[in-house]
Amino acid sequence: MPAKNIINRWKSSLKWKLISIFLVIVMFNLVVIGFFVNRYVAMAIEKDSIQLSRLILKQANLNLERYLGEIEQFMFTLEIINSMASQIHATDIEQMTVDLANLFRYTANYKDTKATIRDEVEHLQRYLHIIQTRYGDKFTYDLSVEETCWKAVCPKVILQPLAENAVKHGFETSGGALHLSVAIRKIEEQWIEVCFADNGMGFSEDKIRELNDKLYRQNSHYSDFQRIGLLNIHYRLTTQYTSHKAGLRIRNSDSGGAEVRFCLPMNL
Repeated sequence: MPAKNIINRWKSSLKWKLISIFLVIVMFNLVVIGFFVNRYVAMAIEKDSIQLSRLILKQANLNLERYLGEIEQFMFTLEIINSMASQIHATDIEQMTVDLANLFRYTANYKDTKATIRDEVEHLQRYLHIIQTRYGDKFTYDLSVEETCWKAVCPKVILQPLAENAVKHGFETSGGALHLSVAIRKIEEQWIEVCFADNGMGFSEDKIRELNDKLYRQNSHYSDFQRIGLLNIHYRLTTQYTSHKAGLRIRNSDSGGAEVRFCLPMNL
């Protein structure tokens, strides 16, 4: 066998080993950082409303500092993978490392609990690009944002977890190809509506009843919501905005897939 063919086969084998390792790292860390950031931001919101004790806040800060140290180590690992991918011309892996590094930089800036719709959409697009690379033709998406919405202010890391939930739920229930539609539009003079809809199997009637019961349960505390992505987002929205429009609305669309909507005030 010619030496050139041997080298090409070695590069191909190494590329797919890198892809496998990289994707395991990506999915694990997306879950971990998503959980931690959502938890920290929600605690910051609770701080304003119920004045958490100094001891709890101090412990939260210590945990965050330790986790940020772990992020630095992970960023170094990304640089190594990016360098190895560059050497074998694995451009897809190179781009994924860049996307993931930007995801971490965005979420690691824990001092900012608010962001613009533009910032949130850019963060969402990085995540969707990673998922699209992971699943290939099995995952597609479309994203539309009305021009008047770009500068509106919203809670930070509010869009990406909803997309992650749609992807996870969609592939778990259907096992086939999944298309996700995200639309952000102005519906009234002072309100923006965000809609996530997919073409999956949708929620069962029992699941919708269960979620809605938890969403609108009176006197709920953050600890009731922190393990379920949708409920976590709902808690953050309803804690920050007092209007009944702000919470999540969960249903199956007319086409049968899952649909999640919420509204934000037009804060510029």
